[in-house]
This record gives sequence, structure tokens and C-alpha cells, in this order.
Amino acid sequence: MHGFVVCLNVFPGAWIVLVKAILFDMDGVVLDSVDANVRLFQRVFQEFGFAPPSEKELLTFSPRGSRATLSEFLPVYEKGNEELKQQMFARTRELSHEMLKQLKPMEGILELLKQLKQSHCLALVTNRRDSTHEAIKLFGFQGVFDVVITADDVANPKPSPEPILLALEKLATPASSALFFGDMDVDLEAGASAGVKTILVKNVDSIKKALQTEGVLNDSL
Repeated sequence: MHGFVVCLNVFPGAWIVLVKAILFDMDGVVLDSVDANVRLFQRVFQEFGFAPPSEKELLTFSPRGSRATLSEFLPVYEKGNEELKQQMFARTRELSHEMLKQLKPMEGILELLKQLKQSHCLALVTNRRDSTHEAIKLFGFQGVFDVVITADDVANPKPSPEPILLALEKLATPASSALFFGDMDVDLEAGASAGVKTILVKNVDSIKKALQTEGVLNDSL
């Protein structure tokens, strides 16, 4: 989304809210996709004739993005092979589109986002690339996020703070008036560097509890 978004700072009824904008990671927060992402990378390595990284290794490292993951787990003798890396990266992007239908939204996330949309600006900040916009359409998130930042929009994806800072710039919101929900250390690192309060969550219930603690949702909701 181009341009800037003006975030309201009041609920209906003129209750002043300190949190103006809420940012969300995609994989593992908005989409139930972590296991599918592991299978994707393992398939790419196998297709190119390499032993696939373990599930544990990929769960730890893959949130840093495709290019970083491919470089990390290639054999030492291939780490300087830029042509190979580009071929594997292109295949990863192909599979990320093909495997979208294996994913699903986190249970209850769309309803929660629509509720929050009534009083806050919302942003999606992800290391996923162009499949992000396809996923938004596929799972009915059109119009929910005021700003969408993918790895294609920045020079340095998370754990760099660049994606979060770009989202805040487009929302015209200071870091002190935003929350960021992620699920991995890469999100925590990026949020801390951007000066945004960052909360790691596992499901929608944990998001709701955090929002209640921050005074964004009533305890009864």
C-alpha cells in the first residue's frame, strides 16, 4: 500500500488509547504455516540433491527469510555458488505459491483483526515475499491491513528493524504508540531494534490476553 495512513487514537465513545497501531507477523501469527514452511525448504534442498536441514534447524532459522536460510544450510563447498543460490531461491518462491492451499488462518484471527480494525491501524510485517498478497486474497484478509510490508519491500528483512520502521512510517505512527506481534526470536530482535514493544505469541488466545494486558481489549472480550 502506497502513501500514509492516519491512525485514530480513540475508541468509539472517546476512550483515549495509547496504542494507535498494531503490527502482525504473518507466518505463525496470522497463518498456521510453520510446518508447511519447514516442508517447503526441505523439499527445495532435496530437489537440488542436498540433505535437507532438520525440522529443528529450520524452525530456528527459516523465519530469517529464504535467502538467508538457503545460504545457511548449503554445504560449505557451495556457499559461494551464487547461481545455485538464485536457482534455489526461485524454486522456493514457486513452491511458496503452490503450497499456499496447504495453509490456513489461525483460528479466530480474522474476527479479531476485524474487531481491532474498528479502533486501530493494522499492519502486516512479514519476511514472506510476493505470496503474501496471494495469501491475503486466498484467506479473506482483503481490506483488513492498512499497510502490508513484505521482504520484497525492503533491502533488509527481519531481524533488521527496516520492515517495522517502514510500516510505522507509512502508518505515521511513532514506535512508542505501536505493538508488534510475532512468534520467533527474529521478530523479537527486529521489534527491539525498532523500539516497538514486541510480544511473542502462539495462538489467537495469547494475542487476546496480551491485548487485554495492554488495555486494548476489555477483559470480557
